[in-house]
Amino acid sequence: MLAETKRLTGWSWETLATTLGCTRQAVHGWTLGREINQDNLARLGRLHAAVKFVDRGSAEANRILLALDAGDGLTWIELLKQGEFTFVCERLGRGTARPSSTWAPLVPGKSADRQHWFDRLAVDGESIDPDAQFALRGEKKRVAIRRRE
Repeated sequence: MLAETKRLTGWSWETLATTLGCTRQAVHGWTLGREINQDNLARLGRLHAAVKFVDRGSAEANRILLALDAGDGLTWIELLKQGEFTFVCERLGRGTARPSSTWAPLVPGKSADRQHWFDRLAVDGESIDPDAQFALRGEKKRVAIRRRE
């Protein structure tokens, strides 16, 4: 949620932290996997939902929109800081959002003439040792190191 909110808004960690009502160091700690208390998690969830709802399709458009005056001398960001998530969503309305990414179907004629990446591991003229042994996951491979004398 945190990374996506940052991606949607393009805000700095500092701006994101002040909008959430905490320090930049706390937000950075959450990205590193430190524990987030329930109040901050709930606030982050509401901020994420609001930003995703009003998403205009690019971080720049969202940043500009949220920095606009919302009336009474407050910006939309300041209203989000105050916890007015529902009000912001109602006033700004649903955005155009971003198109969902989908996998392109494979076209038989086009992809057949290109080699798969693992077919290119052995360069032309290079021999592959069929007796090469690989350590299975979890096993440790013993290697003898000789000293130069």
